[in-house]
Amino acid sequence: MSDHDGTPGGLDLVAAFVNTDGVDRDADDLATPELLVAWARRRGLGPVDALVTEDDAARARSLRAGLRAALAVHGGDAVGDVPLRRLDGVAAGVDLRVRFEGSEPRLVPGGRGADAVLGAVLAAAYSAAAAGTWTRLKACVNDRCGWVFYDRSKNRSRRWCAMSACGNVAKAREYRRRKASERSTTAARAR
Repeated sequence: MSDHDGTPGGLDLVAAFVNTDGVDRDADDLATPELLVAWARRRGLGPVDALVTEDDAARARSLRAGLRAALAVHGGDAVGDVPLRRLDGVAAGVDLRVRFEGSEPRLVPGGRGADAVLGAVLAAAYSAAAAGTWTRLKACVNDRCGWVFYDRSKNRSRRWCAMSACGNVAKAREYRRRKASERSTTAARAR
């Protein structure tokens, strides 16, 4: 779908993590511990060791679902408390520490293995919030998509991952719904 090149504040990592379930393909890069390790290594999140367990992969999937729910709110969707509580639960179990680079504090993962991966994603989300870019990361409002993208529009109003795909589908669906409603109203008046 859309790319993340140049996405500020480490949000490219968050977007890549949330998009691991492949809305445009039949794959889940977090389905097994081995896939989680492979994804983390491709992203340069090391050291990731072979001690990643099934429970770690499940925590990663819960983190992904919670982040997607939070990002859907940025696009205007209403989300229940359950995914956000799960997000808080996963985040509470991840070791994050403050480190200084020069005089600037930043969050860094304190754990190893899966905790290092989840910590890097959470630290990137926190840093983006501190930088004021977090709310520009959104999940596509097309219920068949959910792809995460960075909203570069001036007024922060983008709702779809790509106008050429999900935007056109949504607008065509709304047009058909409106026309059907108009036909129903016209037919009711004719009676």
